Amino acid sequence: MVPLLKYRSNTNPQQQPAKQVPGQLSNCADTPLEQPGAARQQSAASQSSTVSRCGSAPSEGDRAELPPFFVEMLDELDRHKDALGGSQYFKGHAPYIEKKVKARELAASYTDYEYVYLTIVGFARIHVHVGHIVSKMNGQPFHKNPGVQMLEDLAGFTMHGDRDGAAVVLRSAPPILIEGFELAKASIAKGAVDFFSNGFDRNADPCLEGRLGRLMAYVEAHRTAEGGSHQVGPPWEDVSLQHVDATSSPLDFVAEHVRVFMAECTWRWCRQQNMPYDEAKHCRQLDGPMAQSFERLYNATEFELWMLARGAAADSLEGRWESSPAGRHEWAPYDASVSQLIDKANKRC
Repeated sequence: MVPLLKYRSNTNPQQQPAKQVPGQLSNCADTPLEQPGAARQQSAASQSSTVSRCGSAPSEGDRAELPPFFVEMLDELDRHKDALGGSQYFKGHAPYIEKKVKARELAASYTDYEYVYLTIVGFARIHVHVGHIVSKMNGQPFHKNPGVQMLEDLAGFTMHGDRDGAAVVLRSAPPILIEGFELAKASIAKGAVDFFSNGFDRNADPCLEGRLGRLMAYVEAHRTAEGGSHQVGPPWEDVSLQHVDATSSPLDFVAEHVRVFMAECTWRWCRQQNMPYDEAKHCRQLDGPMAQSFERLYNATEFELWMLARGAAADSLEGRWESSPAGRHEWAPYDASVSQLIDKANKRC
């Protein structure tokens, strides 16, 4: 059964709600409901599908929501687009997550390029939102698990949230993807195209565990070929947000995001300067041209844009999207970050 979606706004509290129709987006005016952890009553896959019907191709600016090390991977993937089958489902524009896609659909309607692209974006969103996703995991099957439903909304695939170690799987997936990419780039003989061809399989189990298992097999094989494990990519602790709960102060919330923003800027800058990450951390503190170069990336204006792109801040607190199963009168609000993604899709109508 397709759920209803509506938008609650605090700009006109006297306006009456528009008629709710299954499968359509509508607006209503009311006081925003702040209910952290409120369980949604329907699969997020259905909700994502409902929104996507009025979605359109994303702009290149949509990559701004992704950390730079994932954008770098997408840029490299685009160079091998034709070799990986080009576009079939997303004709004429870049792939974007519109719904949870099942195994049969992936095998029949998508190319390897599209599958890899969507997987990278999905893993990037896990990295950005993992604290929120884990906080909502309750050990139940997907239809009763708000954490799994949020994952499906954001990443376009599901996972077995009722199994032990689900949080570990969520936290380990993005760094494994980054390590596989960096190992492939370090291989002169094979390169990144080998990673995109052999680290992913759109005919295999499309859940998070299935995708991660394929990547782990690739990483283990290439670690052995390289003679052991070594650090690749940015230190994951530096670029990973620690979950800030509702009891934390606004200052703690901002400080945690500043820490990660600085680390991402340092990663981008070290790539531009062709220097190791640890060396860049030292050089960014030096006076003179080096510091000035780093500050072109790391400044208040760029931080504000970064916070908006990640859904950690909003231009205004006008309202929030909510969902309800058809035929019922219970409404549960989305988290602000998920609500902004829905709002972005709705504005493409």
